[in-house]
Amino acid sequence: MSDFTETQRRRRGHAFLPPREVLNAIPEYYDTERVEAAMKRIWVHYFVGGCDWWLAELDRVDWIGYGAVDIGHGAEWGPFSLAELERVSADGRIVTNRASGEMRRVPGLLIVERDCHWEPRLWGGIEEERARRA
Repeated sequence: MSDFTETQRRRRGHAFLPPREVLNAIPEYYDTERVEAAMKRIWVHYFVGGCDWWLAELDRVDWIGYGAVDIGHGAEWGPFSLAELERVSADGRIVTNRASGEMRRVPGLLIVERDCHWEPRLWGGIEEERARRA
């Protein structure tokens, strides 16, 4: 397992990676390749705005995760870099006044958060929860 460098820990207020016992339980990359999506266990959930990343497998050398990703167009399965997610940072956001078309920056901080209250569970149950909310 190679070291993981955090750049946003102070701003985030908690570790980006899950506790060691959860991290050690996550299957290696490709270990659940033959498991149907609904039966894959999701170990960690990351989010920002309307975007979500659910981690099912992990390459602990390059910190590449495999899981479901929804960046606003529905969830799709694929790889994502935990190191890149951890580094996402934007100060404020641009909003447009619909009536005038004027653009202005609204203060705030955008960083990807780990759901610290997440309990590992099967993707099928997560899909059902998301469908009920939609």
